[in-house]
Amino acid sequence: MLKFYMLGLATAAAVSFGSVAGAATIDAASQNASNPFANAAGTGKLSFNATHKINGVKTTEEIGAFRMTGSYSSGGRVDFLAVSTQMGTAFDSTQTSYEMADPFSDRVTAQLNALASNAWSLVTTKSKAVGFQAAVWEIINETNATKGLNVKNGDFVLVQTTRGDVSDKAREWANEWLGYIADGTWTNTNAFQQLTTSDSANLLTDISGQADAATNTLGAVPLPASSLLLITGLFGAGYVARRRKS
Repeated sequence: MLKFYMLGLATAAAVSFGSVAGAATIDAASQNASNPFANAAGTGKLSFNATHKINGVKTTEEIGAFRMTGSYSSGGRVDFLAVSTQMGTAFDSTQTSYEMADPFSDRVTAQLNALASNAWSLVTTKSKAVGFQAAVWEIINETNATKGLNVKNGDFVLVQTTRGDVSDKAREWANEWLGYIADGTWTNTNAFQQLTTSDSANLLTDISGQADAATNTLGAVPLPASSLLLITGLFGAGYVARRRKS
């Protein structure tokens, strides 16, 4: 069983919903068990070796976009991004079941949702992927009010290694986005699903909408193409039937 200390983004594809103890659940695993930052073909990595500190303890490791896969119980599949919300917690690259739950305070959740609402679509490069993860950890771990939301100082720090490199650019992206949250430019426009488990690092995903444990559905998750074709076909059949009746 391959495990990684999850600091980065996760692109999870396809998820399976169920209902456990009143909570909606999802099964998700890495697309590539050998390298969870890569897709099944071993390419498409959005990750970088970066150094960070939490309460003065320095760690250097690869962080960025984990790519994962799963499937709905109905058979549909969907790609989604996620970031780790637990520094130093091992990420299990094999199949893992998650509950859809929010473990944070209202303030932290609102700030995470503000970041997710505005920055998920911007995560297209290594520096932005690392910057997004750093911003998430800053929101969750910063307790020094005088430092504000800033990955260059305080409880959590993304360390600059070489000026102009990926980690340096990531610091700039993270602080720019955090500044938008702090001054109210970016607000919480959507709720984004958080996945929790005792078997792996918890995640913040880019799936917006609320999970419904009673029906095992999730709002705002796009239907798979096959379902869209089925719905289109049924609509067309109904239209033809009405035309024939008239």
